[in-house]
Amino acid sequence: MTPSTIAAVDGVLYAIGVLSWLFANGVHFSSQDPTKLVFGAGYAAVGMVLVAAVAVSL
Repeated sequence: MTPSTIAAVDGVLYAIGVLSWLFANGVHFSSQDPTKLVFGAGYAAVGMVLVAAVAVSL
């Protein structure tokens, strides 16, 4: 596996872990609009993937 692949996989696993932990501890999206929910979840997940991937790739 290339370092880029490892960083991407680690970032995805990190995002899944953090979002799972947040949702299990009562954090939720208050909007009922599906567009806002998808945007919020996507924004959170992409941000965490990038944060984790950059740290791993350094």
